[in-house]
Amino acid sequence: MFRPAGAVRTGSGDRTEQPEDSPAGRQSVAEPRPPEPEYQHQCQWCVQGSVHGRRGVGRRVVADRRGDGAMGSGSRASGSFEVTAFEPVETEEREGAAFGRVRIAKTFTGGLSGASEVRMLSVAGPSGSPASYVAVEHVTGELDGRKGSFVLQHAAWDTTGTTIRVVPGTGTGELAGITGEFHLTVDGSGTHTYVLEYGLG
Repeated sequence: MFRPAGAVRTGSGDRTEQPEDSPAGRQSVAEPRPPEPEYQHQCQWCVQGSVHGRRGVGRRVVADRRGDGAMGSGSRASGSFEVTAFEPVETEEREGAAFGRVRIAKTFTGGLSGASEVRMLSVAGPSGSPASYVAVEHVTGELDGRKGSFVLQHAAWDTTGTTIRVVPGTGTGELAGITGEFHLTVDGSGTHTYVLEYGLG
């Protein structure tokens, strides 16, 4: 069964009744299941492959496409963020693919301080390995002293990396006209850090 990032698989195993004259002596004995894949509570294209949530300690994901029409910046904000909620909404198995829909919440500190809500769609291949995800993220807070909100658009592939950009026209308040790109990394301890390169039109 497909499980999105952050889903935790648990189970004590099937129970089997022992014969009364067995060494178990009329007791039900739990037969342990083989070890199952480990999942963790992270938006895993923060770690590389947010489709399936497999541990990816130390992997670096850089949303940088400067040769691919990257938005002009001019300013940089950096800091860290935490995933505060991860809610799998729906999973669906199809031939050759497993789909997932997830709601995520984050909090940001540093040059960008505030919170965000994410809506993510993801797919895994037949082997269960991450394949791709897309997401939109509504960010509200303060960016280098300017208050407002904007939307980030995520697109990620297992083999070619991640692109995260500010959606033009979504800036509000003192962040009206914002454009830019969002870069993130996750270190070996699972700490999420970011750099937002942006401009205000």
